[in-house]
Amino acid sequence: MPHKTANQRWRVLSMTVSADKSDEVSSALAEFSPNGIEEVMKADGACELRAFFPIDSPVDDHQVTLQTAFPSAQLSLSECEWDPSDESWRQHFAPYEIAPGIIIAPSWEKYEAKEGEQVITLDPGMAFGTGLHPTTRMCARAIHELAESSPSPLPLSRQGRGNNVDPQRAAGRSLLDVGCGSGILMLVARLSGYDDIVGVEIDDDAAQVARENCELNGMPGAQVWREVSEVNGQYDVVVANILLTTLLSLCNDIARITKTGGTLILSGITVDQVDEILESYSKLFQLVEVKDSEEWRCLVM
Repeated sequence: MPHKTANQRWRVLSMTVSADKSDEVSSALAEFSPNGIEEVMKADGACELRAFFPIDSPVDDHQVTLQTAFPSAQLSLSECEWDPSDESWRQHFAPYEIAPGIIIAPSWEKYEAKEGEQVITLDPGMAFGTGLHPTTRMCARAIHELAESSPSPLPLSRQGRGNNVDPQRAAGRSLLDVGCGSGILMLVARLSGYDDIVGVEIDDDAAQVARENCELNGMPGAQVWREVSEVNGQYDVVVANILLTTLLSLCNDIARITKTGGTLILSGITVDQVDEILESYSKLFQLVEVKDSEEWRCLVM
């Protein structure tokens, strides 16, 4: 995670959109910035979303990508200094269940795990990517459900109790998270019993956040590739919770790294984008399930 010091300067990418687009744009900004997103409601009803980047980050490239994805948004760049005394953002991050029996808890909370619960501890600083977004939750539940449905080599009497998946259930299964952000879905996979877990993250700062969160939760040395094109192996489960435009451009690469008979989990898309995704991916994968949360969709293929 980027180490924040007093008077450290940040580049701020602001996007002003209509209120009904704020969730979709927040999700998009979260793919590029692990260092904080601020939401400001304007008097005219519009919503300004501000993403924070280290001063040397390639924000201009992100701006072009986001402007292409959201042509009606008003984008601007500025700079600011981080105030180390401002921790008001913490009030928005309380422990919660991201998948059955798996709890996300901030490091400053003394969370007492109940029987059958497993805890992922995060120390996100100002970071977005805490798993609160509906698309992240849907992907987490899909990962967990796939582990639960895996044939278990153990007698029933030795399987996990309650909602806690026995780690042996998904033993031997591999998972790759494309656009892993802060690494939450990688950690959900670990607690669900997957063995070989790697990520892909184009943003170097976000990749470091993922590695540090993995180490904090007993998964040191986590592999995070920068580009999907760098991945040579194939995986039982591939998760991609990213922008529509990126999903479309990576379709062939994602198919290449998914094992024959494997499972693909796609999200980061809204209900009106499902048909466009299926037009590309149904040539290579068969749709198994569509999960929904508010206007967001998660496709299991």
